[in-house]
Amino acid sequence: MENEITQQLCLACDQVITLSRPMPEVEYCFTCTQEIEAINKEMTDADWDAWADEYEILEPAERNNDAFYGSVNPHSPSF
Repeated sequence: MENEITQQLCLACDQVITLSRPMPEVEYCFTCTQEIEAINKEMTDADWDAWADEYEILEPAERNNDAFYGSVNPHSPSF
């Protein structure tokens, strides 16, 4: 049986992630994962709530342009 190579895109930077098998739980490349973990250590729940309140008042077009920051919520079930 041949080793199957799977490629996925990082949700934050669109870098190609090469894996030995499909792994939907891997959403971010190594660099983005480190950055996200650093942000999570710095931000408190109150910070995340304030950010979410600000994000909610953005127009939908502005939200789409801010996709990277909209995808790093650690409280998301897919995080």
